[in-house]
Amino acid sequence: MSDIEILCSTIENRPDNNSLGRLTDILNKNETIDQEKILQQCGKYLSGINLEEFFEIIYKKGQINIIEKYLQTVEDISEKQLIQSLNLTFDYLIIILSKRYDYWSLTNAMKLYLNSSKSVELGEQLVSYLIHFQQPIPAILDWLCALIDAHFSSFVLAKWNKIPLIEKFVQDRLTTFDLLQGLNTIKKPTTTTNKKALDNLYTLQRIHFK
Repeated sequence: MSDIEILCSTIENRPDNNSLGRLTDILNKNETIDQEKILQQCGKYLSGINLEEFFEIIYKKGQINIIEKYLQTVEDISEKQLIQSLNLTFDYLIIILSKRYDYWSLTNAMKLYLNSSKSVELGEQLVSYLIHFQQPIPAILDWLCALIDAHFSSFVLAKWNKIPLIEKFVQDRLTTFDLLQGLNTIKKPTTTTNKKALDNLYTLQRIHFK
């Protein structure tokens, strides 16, 4: 058993900071190791934030299979890495949409790292997911908004005509919210005199932009 295999086995049994730091350092500096095997075995214990050098290596080489494994196993992947992955392929977009993100960091990453030639195509793909109610819908809407904010000129030049469709989708969801809001008016009868009925168990709010 090699030293790296022993290290991965140690991490699987007890993922302490020292072992994780050593493995992270190896991935960032050693290009000759079996990267895919390591990600398969220990990727779920690693943080993408600490693997910037490693990701740049596999991204510049266009190693799609390793990037797929990276996206599937590693947590805390930076918005930059998510966007760079899309420059290579949209095949793993659903996996990417399931990752944690900060909206403003995502928008900025799109401005800086997304190839402008990919922006409209990405928008089309996101709209397609909405039409077919592909999960996760909240993330899809966030990504669409961030994409339009980051590459608005690309959509103008392409004479993109999907905005009315997005508006209709959002309006349909708001109609559903209105129906749910009506449930708040339904009160259940109290069964004891010692307990007070709870009103407004949840609240739905709509913000209008003009």
